[in-house]
Amino acid sequence: MPSTVKVDFYKSSPKDANLESFKGLVSHALPGLHANILDALRRCGHLENPGSLKVVDLGAGQGALSARFAECGCRVLACDYVSENFAASEFGIEFRCLDLNQDFADLLGAGSADIVSAVEIIEHIENPRHLLRECRKLLRPGGVLVLTTPNIDSSRSKTDFMAEGIFHMFRDSSYRSSGHITPIGAWQLDKMAEEARLRTEQHTTFGNESYTFRERPKAFLLQSFIERFGRRYPWGDGAIHVLLLSPY
Repeated sequence: MPSTVKVDFYKSSPKDANLESFKGLVSHALPGLHANILDALRRCGHLENPGSLKVVDLGAGQGALSARFAECGCRVLACDYVSENFAASEFGIEFRCLDLNQDFADLLGAGSADIVSAVEIIEHIENPRHLLRECRKLLRPGGVLVLTTPNIDSSRSKTDFMAEGIFHMFRDSSYRSSGHITPIGAWQLDKMAEEARLRTEQHTTFGNESYTFRERPKAFLLQSFIERFGRRYPWGDGAIHVLLLSPY
């Protein structure tokens, strides 16, 4: 594995005590996002009879979300580029080292997955359309792709952009450390899903709905203006897009 700032970040960040964990496994996501995802799948009927379900968890990290699926009774295949981080083998989870910028569906079993999880990963990918096509190829008929990514359409992100010319979670520091290289708006997500022959079952947002810039008065006023007069989206103003996508 080559040493780069992006890879090195994920090697060292499991030591960060501020990150959420599940069964001792660190989650690289907003606290509560993983639980929110499982709740969304249950509400839409995708976790019925979990013992019969195969889940492919892309960008699994230490395996926190993989372990949640395994605890539900699902059969889980976890994949990540940084193999030395994975720590969830004790949950009976299979692991494959994988570069998601390359073709991967045939390697993992095209048409075999009931659930594909791409949680907080597409913003790290050079070609997000390629990722969605490969995820679509992985899914069996009736399966579902869980996709999340930072919401650059939020009032928080719009405020950052108008004040500083950057989207929230896509600063230079985010690029250099956590590898956020591809900001994607909701309009683009819809187009890319359609082109990959994926239908949106559910689109919500999660986290930081009430974030304000109270420590920065000018930004606070700007965000207040955007919230009052800007476009309101049916999926909400949270920090993270959460989509359930089905193949057609």
